[in-house]
Amino acid sequence: SLCSWWLMRIFLDRNVMSESVRIIPSSISQTVEWGDNRVEVKIAGWKCKPKRQGDSAWRYSEICKLPTLAKLARTANFDLCISNETHFESFLARSDAVGTRGDIFAGVAIQKLEDAVDRSSFQQGNTDSVSSRQNVIEFCRLLRQCSWETFEREPSLCGHFSQFTLENLKSISRFHQIIDSLPHERHWPDGLQLWSAEVHGAEYFVSLDKRFINQLRNTPKIDLPCLPVLPSKVIERFGGSNIEPMPVEDSGFIDFGKMVD
Repeated sequence: SLCSWWLMRIFLDRNVMSESVRIIPSSISQTVEWGDNRVEVKIAGWKCKPKRQGDSAWRYSEICKLPTLAKLARTANFDLCISNETHFESFLARSDAVGTRGDIFAGVAIQKLEDAVDRSSFQQGNTDSVSSRQNVIEFCRLLRQCSWETFEREPSLCGHFSQFTLENLKSISRFHQIIDSLPHERHWPDGLQLWSAEVHGAEYFVSLDKRFINQLRNTPKIDLPCLPVLPSKVIERFGGSNIEPMPVEDSGFIDFGKMVD
């Protein structure tokens, strides 16, 4: 809409999307009376997502800021956005709990925007292979070896790209600058998403990867028109002083119906 066109854009990293779903499927065994017999049946439900091994206190504290970010997205003057690549990754990773009460962003409008460069124009395969993290890293490695002149020399190749992708390939040196500022190739997929956020004019790129954020922000040789930040920084910017509770913190089995409207 014309109204949302003027709103600030805030991009969400894939780790924010994956951590926004706080429950995972579970089941318990229960003995019931079936005629003259006692039968053990499995009852489907949920359990709270366990903390990842090695999760530090600061990271979980930032995850706990996501409900407040979701509330602000409903009322503040900004649009939450993700790239198609992030949407694809999170769709595969977020499980059946998407849209339930255990999903922090349930009911929040999140725009899905075109990637700076459409990876499907370069890589094909089944869902599992295309979505693998290593495949994204290999795609980043390919782009790192290319310049705009690489594509200019192959007009027939350019015919496979959208106009949006072509315009971004002309400034592919910007992507090189981003990933060359990162300490390890495992951060390259996040650098690719940051580039997408930049070309869409986003002001913030919200991530739960402090090392990724600090590496870019502490590198004087790179300008950051879209600033990588933790969720708490966006909340500070928009005055979210009342922190919303997590949707679920129950450590035991959760009845299926309690999480579904």
